[in-house]
Parts: sequence; structure tokens; C-alpha cells
Amino acid sequence: MMTARSAFTRMIRALMDDSESARHYLAFRLFDTDDNGFVTETEVADFVSQFFGEASDAAKSVLDRSRQLFGSSAMHVYVQQIS
Repeated sequence: MMTARSAFTRMIRALMDDSESARHYLAFRLFDTDDNGFVTETEVADFVSQFFGEASDAAKSVLDRSRQLFGSSAMHVYVQQIS
């Protein structure tokens, strides 16, 4: 059984592959979630939405942790205003 870490490692290695066609195939597979050989607008929108949702969650987590470590500062107030 493949762990999340080994799957991530395989993905990173594939993205760094010298073969351009291998990288294209991997990118295609990321979007073709129903594995029907086509990439629909909905599949792309779902991927992008999930990607930015994860990025937003990660940014909030980093901000929360920095507040725990260093307290509130002008930078935190600024970031809170723009988010």
C-alpha cells in the first residue's frame, strides 16, 4: 500500500522527469479525475478551487502558528486586513 509520503515523492520525481511527455501526462492525470481521457472545464475548476483552498488553509495555519510563537504584531494585523 502506498503511503501519502511515498505518493508525494513519486509525484515530485515525475514532475522533475527529463521527459516532457512524462510531465505532460502527469499534469493531464491531475486534472482528469474521472479517468475518461478528457479534461472538462468542471475538472479544472474543481482542481483550482481545491488547490487555492488548501493554499489558503496552509497560509492561515502558518499565521496562527506565528501568532502563537511571537504574539500579535502590526504584520499580523495587516495580513488579517487583506485576507
